[in-house]
Amino acid sequence: MTPTTEHHDPLTTDRGPLRVRLDNGFPSGPLDGAWWPRSRDLKTEVRDIVDHFPHFTSEVVRVLFTRPDWDGQTPTHSEHKVLCARGLVNIGSFPHDDSHRVVLVMRSGERLTLLVIPPDIDVDVARDLMDRASDDLNVVSGTELLARAGAHPSTLRLHVWEDEGGAPDPRT
Repeated sequence: MTPTTEHHDPLTTDRGPLRVRLDNGFPSGPLDGAWWPRSRDLKTEVRDIVDHFPHFTSEVVRVLFTRPDWDGQTPTHSEHKVLCARGLVNIGSFPHDDSHRVVLVMRSGERLTLLVIPPDIDVDVARDLMDRASDDLNVVSGTELLARAGAHPSTLRLHVWEDEGGAPDPRT
């Protein structure tokens, strides 16, 4: 596979292009690339990645995800199928895993492991994370990449807490 930063389907312009970057396709490390979804809504984002994944790869038939990256995905509840433009796609989760990854199982049998970059992260940090995760020489896990960038979701929430001092917001 050739690295790509964005794949754009001209029929779907309301969400913008799919923000995904892949390595060269040769198994070389813990990650095959990165995905920067636009929200924490699992169903919406699964539809987007399944329907707009780069055409030079095989079709996505199953999506495995880590629950902490998505709203509404508790250790005891998760959807098992998502309706996409091409039909139902099976999804599953790693219930006790916080590795910030998604595994795409392709029709060809290939599995692509992508770092999930938090949707509300700074653009420059996200681009750097995408570059690092798709680098063939990367040997670092997604969790470690996020931590090194100061972008681990728990760190992001901590910064918000520290910014407001734990006091109630006076505007509410």
